[in-house]
Amino acid sequence: MKATPTRSARGALALAFTLSLTLAFTSAAQAAETSPSLGSSLPELLLWAEQHSPVLKASQYEAQARQQQIISAGALEDPMFAIEWMNIPKDNLSLDPRKAGEMKYTLRQAFPLWGKLDLKEKAARSGADAASLMSQNVRNQLRSDIRSAYAAWYRASSIQRINRQQLDLLRLMDASASQRYAVGKAPQSESLRIQTEMSMLDNEALQLELITRQSQATLAALLNVAPNTLQGTPTGLPVVRNEGRDWLTLAHSRNPELLVAQKEQEASGYQLALAGKNKLPGLNVSASAYQMGSEITSYGLMLEFQIPLQQGAKNAEQAEALAMQQRAKSAEVAKLRSLEAEIGQMQAMFDNTSQQLALLEQTLLPQAELTLQSALASYGAGRGEFTALLEAQQQIKRLRQMRLMAEVDHFLALNALTRLAGDEQ
Repeated sequence: MKATPTRSARGALALAFTLSLTLAFTSAAQAAETSPSLGSSLPELLLWAEQHSPVLKASQYEAQARQQQIISAGALEDPMFAIEWMNIPKDNLSLDPRKAGEMKYTLRQAFPLWGKLDLKEKAARSGADAASLMSQNVRNQLRSDIRSAYAAWYRASSIQRINRQQLDLLRLMDASASQRYAVGKAPQSESLRIQTEMSMLDNEALQLELITRQSQATLAALLNVAPNTLQGTPTGLPVVRNEGRDWLTLAHSRNPELLVAQKEQEASGYQLALAGKNKLPGLNVSASAYQMGSEITSYGLMLEFQIPLQQGAKNAEQAEALAMQQRAKSAEVAKLRSLEAEIGQMQAMFDNTSQQLALLEQTLLPQAELTLQSALASYGAGRGEFTALLEAQQQIKRLRQMRLMAEVDHFLALNALTRLAGDEQ
C-alpha cells in the first residue's frame, strides 16, 4: 500500500522546493553578474569597477558623511533646561512642586555672535567639497590603474601572439633548412640553430605566461573579482588621439587633487577668521518661570556673556589657524608645480611615441617585411645565406615588439594625461 504524504510533509517539500528555486535563481544571477567574458573589453571593465569597487564606495560614503557635517556645523547647540526647587521647608522635605516654597524653570540657549556659526558652516562646506573631490580623484585613479593593468595584460598577450608568429616563421625556415641539408646544400648546424631559436621562444612563452597571470591578478583586484573570473582576452587598446588638447589648462580647472588643495586653503581661511571671532564675547540667553504652589507667579530673562579672558589660548588658536592656512597655500603651489612637471613628461612621452609609431608603421616594418620575404625566397631557392635569413627573422621580431611597446606607451601616456586632466570621459 502506497503511503500518502501528510499535510506537514507536503508543506516541508514545498518549502524545500521554493528554497531550491530561490538558490538556483540567486546563483544564476550571480553567475550572470560575473560574466565569464569579463575582461574582453576595456569599457566593460571600467563600468564594472565603478559599480563594484569597495575603494570607490568607501570614498563616496565618506563624502556623504562630510556633507552631513555641514548641517551640524551650522546648527545651534542644544538648549539646556533646568528645574530648581527653592525654599524647601525643613519639616517637609519633598520634591513635590506644590510643597516647595518656590519652583524655578529655566531654558538657556547659547547664541554664537559675530558670524561664528556662519564661518563654521562655510568651513564644513569646504571640507565636504574637498571630500567629494577626493572621491572623484579615487574614481579617476581607479580608472587609470585599470587602464594600466589592462595595457600590461594586452602587452603580454600581444608578445605571445608575436612569438607564435615567429614560431610559425621558424618552422618554415626549419623546413627549408632540412630540405637543403638533405640535398647537401646546407650544414646541419643551420637546422640546429633554428631549433635553438624555437626553444628560446618556448622559454620566453613561460615568462610571458607568468606576466599575463600577474597582470590578470592585479586587474582582478582592482575590479573586486576573483582572478579566474577574467576569462576573456584583451581585444586591443582604444584608439588614442591627442586632439590638440591643452592638458595643462584642463588640469588647472579640473584636476581633483589641485581642486582639493584649493578647497583646503579655503577652509583654512574660514578657520582663521573663526579663530579671530573666538576672541570676542559669547552670549547665552536664559528664560525662567517661577511657580508657587500650582500657579506660575512670574517670569525672568537673563543675558550671560562669555568673557574671553584666556587670550593666550585664543592667540595660540589663531596662530595655529594661520600656520594651517600657510601650509594649505604652500601645498597648493607644490601640487601645481608637480602637476605641471607630470603633464610635461607625459606630453613628451605621448609625442615621442606618436613619432615612433609613424616611423615603425610607415617605414621600418614595411622594409623589414620586404627584407624577410626576399631572404625567405632566396634561401628557399638555394641562393640566400642562412645568416641573412636569421638576421631578417630576428629583425622583424624586434620591430614588431618595438611597435607594440610604442603602442602601449602611447596609450599609457594618454591615460596619465586623461587622469591629470580630470578624466571626464
